[in-house]
Amino acid sequence: ELDNNGSALDGFNKETTIAMRLQIAGYATAQFGKWHLGPTEAITKHGFKHVFSQNAQRPFSANITLEGQDRPMSDLPPGEYHLDACSKAAVSIIERYKNQPFFLYLAYRAPHTPLDAPKRYLDRFPGEMPERRRLALGMISAMDDGVGLIVSTLKKHNLTEKTLIFFIGDNGAPLKIHKIDSPRDSDAGGWDGSLNTPLNGEKGMLSEGGISTPFLIAWPGTIPGGQVYEHPVTALDFAATASAAASIGNRGGLDGVNLLPHLTGENKAP
Repeated sequence: ELDNNGSALDGFNKETTIAMRLQIAGYATAQFGKWHLGPTEAITKHGFKHVFSQNAQRPFSANITLEGQDRPMSDLPPGEYHLDACSKAAVSIIERYKNQPFFLYLAYRAPHTPLDAPKRYLDRFPGEMPERRRLALGMISAMDDGVGLIVSTLKKHNLTEKTLIFFIGDNGAPLKIHKIDSPRDSDAGGWDGSLNTPLNGEKGMLSEGGISTPFLIAWPGTIPGGQVYEHPVTALDFAATASAAASIGNRGGLDGVNLLPHLTGENKAP
């Protein structure tokens, strides 16, 4: 979180992001949700044409509306629950750019403190459980609905087989050792209701519970579905894979590996 550690942003500001690479290659680029790489009003300087950086129920930087219409970059008041809003804004950009290449970076703040799932999502998870667990499940459910909305929109425009999707968790659950079920309005840095079972450890640790995260890839018609890739991969592989898919090569020596040959079976090695 470069904007939280007190350091200068000079190093990051010199980097060529994957959004910049794809923008140069002709892709429409857009960012939605959480951003911890400096001021949100400066996101456009890092390769994103469109910005909708809502990650809470408070004003946020945006140069598009929820309907995908252009507006001057400025604070936009929250009109909907942040997870729903980011999904709908992403869909509006798909609708807008359905006839040309696009790259969407959708960073849901879920599950994450402060826990804020609305009642309509909490009601999906009745029964005995810690309330922070119920709130986490509600936020995951909202995210799940959003991914479904995006996938169905791609299908509606016959873009399913033209679209490579990555779904990656950024880190393991912050269990805070004791998983204290504190009230939802307090302890914003506490347990977020997630569970790492059966992995050992949590966010901030180099044990599996800290660094082994959900990592799903879909590209129907190109990557065979239903498979489990048993060898280690890293989120760094996303940029190299996206660059290969966009036929722009590994310019600048990206640290990641193009996963496509490994997922199609062309390359059997780890």
